[in-house]
Amino acid sequence: MKRKGFFVLAAGVVFLCVIVACVSNSGEKEKKQLSTLDEDECLAFLTDMGVTIPEEFRNHDDLGLRVKEIISDLEADPDRPSAVSYSVAAEFFEDIRGAVKRYYGLDP
Repeated sequence: MKRKGFFVLAAGVVFLCVIVACVSNSGEKEKKQLSTLDEDECLAFLTDMGVTIPEEFRNHDDLGLRVKEIISDLEADPDRPSAVSYSVAAEFFEDIRGAVKRYYGLDP
């Protein structure tokens, strides 16, 4: 009889541990991978992260595409060198790098 009670108690403890583990994991929100964002979401991400899009680039038809490519490249290698000589573009690139690093909790 004592043995049966022990097994019932042990099964109850295991069941409670499983429930607690499931509840605690459901509260954690997994970050969305930036490379899965579409072009408009990439631009919104930059705005949310406080990155200002330079006036020189705002009216470019392919701005969203270029930003998405940069974000994807930096996601794969956050410390990749910038090959931009135009100072406004270089600063914009570094702002995007900082946003990507902050998003992933890396040192900007």
